[in-house]
Amino acid sequence: LNAYTDLTRQEVERATGVVEFRAASVWKKLTLIEGRPIGLVSNIGLESIGEQLVRSKLLPRFELDKALRESPRGEDGLVDRLLATKALTAAQIAPELSQNISEGVVDLFGWRIGSFEFTPQSVRTPSVTATVDLLQLAQKDGQRARPSVPPDPRKR
Repeated sequence: LNAYTDLTRQEVERATGVVEFRAASVWKKLTLIEGRPIGLVSNIGLESIGEQLVRSKLLPRFELDKALRESPRGEDGLVDRLLATKALTAAQIAPELSQNISEGVVDLFGWRIGSFEFTPQSVRTPSVTATVDLLQLAQKDGQRARPSVPPDPRKR
């Protein structure tokens, strides 16, 4: 698995769709529009945009829980729900969404085992636009924290 090569190729090709990365029981899905990351979901609970908003103290935990219960699409509809209820503005969410995607992608750069699959598909234009530069993230790769998936012990 070379997430850097895979993601930068998707960016260069201006791909639209979802890239799913898997390693053991961990998965992440990165949504792209014309090669630009616009959203990241994962089965690692603390990586969600909702958790990011709570960590940044923009959203109290009880508000997150309420918004998730009331969102017909769960985490996928959270941003739209927060905007609709005026709990947060797009200007408040955008930098947190960018940080959330960036942290998840940098973590992927550290994965040494696993697989990925790109599925081209139409993607709804998001209500809030993230600003993430994959090439810039790759340059900062050496500063990342430990990846969520440990390195393959056979390759030590």
